[in-house]
Amino acid sequence: MRSDRATPFRGALCALVIALSAFAACAQAQTYNLRVIHRFSGAPDDGSIPVGPLQFDSAGNLYGTSLEGGAYNVGTIFKIAKDGTGTILHSFVASGDPADGVTIDPATGDLYGADEEDYYGQIYKLAPDGTFTVLHAFTGPDGRAPLGSLIRDQAGNLYGVTEAGGTDDEGTIYKLTPNGTLTTLYVFIGDAYGRNPNSLVRDQAGNLYGTTGYSYPTSYGTVFKLAPDGTLTTLYSFTSGADGSAPANLVGDRAGNLYGTTLGGQPNSGTVFKLAPDGTFTTLYTFTGGADGDLPSALLPVGRNLYGTTLFGGVNYFGVLFKLAPDGTERVLHSFTLRDGIFPWSGLTLKYGRLFGTASASDPRDGAGGGTVFSFGVAKQ
Repeated sequence: MRSDRATPFRGALCALVIALSAFAACAQAQTYNLRVIHRFSGAPDDGSIPVGPLQFDSAGNLYGTSLEGGAYNVGTIFKIAKDGTGTILHSFVASGDPADGVTIDPATGDLYGADEEDYYGQIYKLAPDGTFTVLHAFTGPDGRAPLGSLIRDQAGNLYGVTEAGGTDDEGTIYKLTPNGTLTTLYVFIGDAYGRNPNSLVRDQAGNLYGTTGYSYPTSYGTVFKLAPDGTLTTLYSFTSGADGSAPANLVGDRAGNLYGTTLGGQPNSGTVFKLAPDGTFTTLYTFTGGADGDLPSALLPVGRNLYGTTLFGGVNYFGVLFKLAPDGTERVLHSFTLRDGIFPWSGLTLKYGRLFGTASASDPRDGAGGGTVFSFGVAKQ
């Protein structure tokens, strides 16, 4: 069972039904720099409801995952060519969410990811020739319900988190070697160090940083650091006040600062935060749930600015693309419409001076309404 992060997403799908039934009343006209690259049409020939940040290969092709669509309508791994042509590389055969996109090996073109097939979940590799290999199948004690994108180091090791499983079914951090050996690096047991991890990043020294959705005794989540020797340190515990609650989507910059978003707090529309190397915590922005956005997804640092999307909010309440300046000033760059895609929930990727991302749904008059891949120019923003 998914917790914090999936709750607003599933809520979005419910809201989608309402939104599409009343789309004629929604404002559609606006001037923007957003381009729709691909519109998903759904099963059996395309994906539907794309999730996770997109990945580029050296030829400029995009790769990602979808929650639905494909031969069995339970999700896909897809490729989008430069001309927008979509290809299903793999159709999942059992219900279970693909966990936030794929990680690509630039040398071989192999794609790595995780999904929740068969309840416990698995880590997989998809070769360029289409061969799908299960590298590890979780059993419960070693983790359950993998979440977030995998991290791949230069030696080919993969790192990730499971939202559940372990000693108390409250999540794990793991490492998978190229020969398929899985090592559980940390097991969450519901104490002050948190439970239900939902994101992970790695620095050059081999430290892992992430967030938990819950913690004791406050139950509002944490930011943690796991050192190479296995020592876990809580860097910050949320209070559900101005600092927010239910943190997710952690990213880092070259200076060692950590940035992330929360899905709750006061008010209950989410925040953007910064955690400096010296432990100083700063709430950079608090969303109001209106035109500025509601429920932020993963952030992307570009220069000194942060870019991201929100699941809801904006002119039509279908989500926004925003830029956050170092002084905390937010600028809405685009309010999504049914025409260009709605409910953007995945992280952004920068390439060719443009941001690339996905929207979870779209106008059913343009296919099956299964979402879009879009790009937005940031060179002059």
